Amino acid sequence: MLPLLLGLVTATVPASAQKREAGPGFSLKKDGTLVHRKSGTRFPVQLAGFTRARATAFDKKGHDFAISYSQTIAGKPVVARIAMIHIEGLRPKEHVLSLKPVIGTYFRDLKLSGVRPQSEGPLSLKGMKPGSGYQARFSARLGRTPYEMSLTAVNFGYWDARMTAAYPRAVAPQAQARLVVLVDELMKTGPRR
Repeated sequence: MLPLLLGLVTATVPASAQKREAGPGFSLKKDGTLVHRKSGTRFPVQLAGFTRARATAFDKKGHDFAISYSQTIAGKPVVARIAMIHIEGLRPKEHVLSLKPVIGTYFRDLKLSGVRPQSEGPLSLKGMKPGSGYQARFSARLGRTPYEMSLTAVNFGYWDARMTAAYPRAVAPQAQARLVVLVDELMKTGPRR
């Protein structure tokens, strides 16, 4: 992840503590929703069938951050990690290309192996102007189980967002459909700046 490569500090709030504390850069609502102060983006505990797993600030003030969500489909884990950063002049394609070599590090807990690029190109999202998104897809293995991963970057003006996702190939169509719903719901919650 680019901010970590730049040597920024990482602070993680475990899922069990998220309802009680907000962490750097966030406000906590009574319902457990985390609100990123700088962008106004809201991250509910439950969203589009996914459960928020953790929040990570890349700096002490919580300006740049990541939020993880997970869901189980047919007994298989689907993990999505959404990061929002601000780097002046960063384009979605550059964002994706700079992170392709380290995509496997986003899912260390899964211990994926054999990560290989499969495809990449511009991504069109409902409600976004052309050229504001770019995506790369990868194949991998978890033991003997084939996996798929994606790395998507979207420009929201001041904010650049990326989502990395991993899921077993056996549930790929369902996972991809649910990830689109997650992205649609997150786009409704922010960013405001």
